[in-house]
Amino acid sequence: MLLHIRTCFSMFLAYRNGPLTFNFVQQKEPKSDKVEEEVSLMDLLKYVYSNNLPTTLHDLLHLLVIADKFEVASCLRDCTRSLQNMPMTCETASLYLDLPPSLQTSPTVEPLIDAAKQFLVAHFKDFNQCNEEMLNLPLAGIQVVLSSDDLQVTSEGVVFDSVLTWARKQYPNSEERREILKTHLLDLIRFPFMTIPQLTEKVQTCSDIDCELAKQIVIRALSFKAETPHRKRCLATEKVNVVSRQFVERAYKFQAIKVKVVEFESPQHCIVFLHLTRKDLRRIFPDGEMMSESFHLGKQELVFVGRCYLGDITKKHNFCLALKVVGSAAPLPVKYEVAIRENPLEEFDSWRTWTRGSYVFTEQVSVLNIIDVDWTRYMSDDNGYFINDVQYVRVELMTKK
Repeated sequence: MLLHIRTCFSMFLAYRNGPLTFNFVQQKEPKSDKVEEEVSLMDLLKYVYSNNLPTTLHDLLHLLVIADKFEVASCLRDCTRSLQNMPMTCETASLYLDLPPSLQTSPTVEPLIDAAKQFLVAHFKDFNQCNEEMLNLPLAGIQVVLSSDDLQVTSEGVVFDSVLTWARKQYPNSEERREILKTHLLDLIRFPFMTIPQLTEKVQTCSDIDCELAKQIVIRALSFKAETPHRKRCLATEKVNVVSRQFVERAYKFQAIKVKVVEFESPQHCIVFLHLTRKDLRRIFPDGEMMSESFHLGKQELVFVGRCYLGDITKKHNFCLALKVVGSAAPLPVKYEVAIRENPLEEFDSWRTWTRGSYVFTEQVSVLNIIDVDWTRYMSDDNGYFINDVQYVRVELMTKK
């Protein structure tokens, strides 16, 4: 009885000090804060005297807030347990993450908040595009999703596009949207793992990011790309970078094919080396594709695209490695030679020419197939294309006058 008297007295003092607000729950027919407050106070009194809790999500959330206000620890604990026993959905997880700050940091409610975060991370793990569910997430929810290292997404460019789509729906006012992106979301995008075309064509020209800030983001990302592997690992683990995790690579579905480029000044001339592994190639069967890091021939940016496709006539799967122009291009005549390495132990004469020729890239024709071969024959163990499950490819390019 003494405990009940003390609880009721503390409730009276808290009630006298100011009204409560319940802005985190949207109702079809919203009641006034005063009515909500009185209903929740009655629920709390019922709990104090009979230990009974309401059964609906709406009422439990309101009771949770008022129990925190009046410091009724046992009610806070029992409400949390009841909410944890309810099915978790995107809607309920969003409500939990939108609770008042005092509840967000409460050790009693922490398991519920953690469960909501884990649900959202798992639910949006296969991150392909910004669907309707994601568009309806609150700011705290989208932050949780973006903080995950385990997003299985084709590239960080997809993440950037999705964040812009979400922000444009949630914040129609451009000034407010730019501020939200700057202060809450941009630090959660892994810009260093976007491709160079994505950085220059999407980020640097984005109207929702201040020009100077966009420039800083792009410079920082390009600087990271130029670092050694050891330095990249150090940057990812530095204390100042742990929170945003900008330098930590996600679980991307397709890793960019690494290229090494030897450039010559005159004439415009380069030699590009790339490695294709059987493991990566198996991931694109039967109809997927993979892309390389970009490189330049003179001023023109290029990438390699590897894909598996079903032939229209043969009805068999083929592997194709193509050279593709990035962005728009003026007519670009090139001479090319493609070679593969046959013996890793030999320093000289270990490259076998696969094909050579001339080609003109234009606005209408921006792709050149340099390897096109039957998939089964290409992936077999005795074809001589692979050395320890790696195919070493060398492509020499030179512009024609």
